[in-house]
Amino acid sequence: MPITLASGHDVATRFDPSFTSGSVVPKKGARFAGRTVEVQASYHDNSNGTGISPSTITVSVDGKSKTKAAHISASHLSLQLTKLTDGSHTFIIRIHDRAGNDAHTQHSFTVAVPTGGGSTGGGTHPGNNTGSGSSSSGSSTSSGSGTTVHSTPTPKATISPSQGVSPGVTLTPTPASSFPASGLSPSPSASVTGQVAGSGSGGGGGGHTAAIVGTALAALVPLGFAASWIVRRNLMGAIAGASRGEILQGGSSVWQRFWKSGGSPPAHGGE
Repeated sequence: MPITLASGHDVATRFDPSFTSGSVVPKKGARFAGRTVEVQASYHDNSNGTGISPSTITVSVDGKSKTKAAHISASHLSLQLTKLTDGSHTFIIRIHDRAGNDAHTQHSFTVAVPTGGGSTGGGTHPGNNTGSGSSSSGSSTSSGSGTTVHSTPTPKATISPSQGVSPGVTLTPTPASSFPASGLSPSPSASVTGQVAGSGSGGGGGGHTAAIVGTALAALVPLGFAASWIVRRNLMGAIAGASRGEILQGGSSVWQRFWKSGGSPPAHGGE
């Protein structure tokens, strides 16, 4: 009787080598403003694999082998490219394990050196994940040495405020000595109206007179007070004597003299 020995096919596990993620620089589409570029890559064999064979690793740039110029180990590769021309460049790295399994990576980058840039400088360090020595728009201002050039701002002159004109000062333009004085019409002088009150010898006369008058009036105040006080005291003394019926010198009382001078008599007709 026929017997089925197996229902499927066993497939051998592959142990292909691979590149470490993000380790290959320059990145695809990177741009450089200098002519020196560093190429780097890290790689490893899969678990249980036979390991990377450094002697079988190759690297080429623009179709030309650069393996001899590269530094290659079982886990890392580095290559410095110099004197690159403007334009696009492509590099390919191939790795192999000891079992013959292989893998490769291919990246392209662009070199665009500004006018006046150096012949070798300006490359980005291979450790830079961006792999770009300038902006993606290609408008980098870096020189060939990799140094960014910044424009120096031009200082602007500051205008100081002009000297003010004091009130009362008249400015009269003086004609230049090189021109004849005859035959010229006098130009109106620029003047500033207004004068500080009390300034100068002419404006102080009125203030001096007012000060004298004010001082004299102030001196008369105590004299007037004293005279008023004396008159009031005498008047109060006379009124007090009249209330007691005293007779003044020369006869009659204060009230009688008051009546004779045209005053109104008392209400009851007595003194």
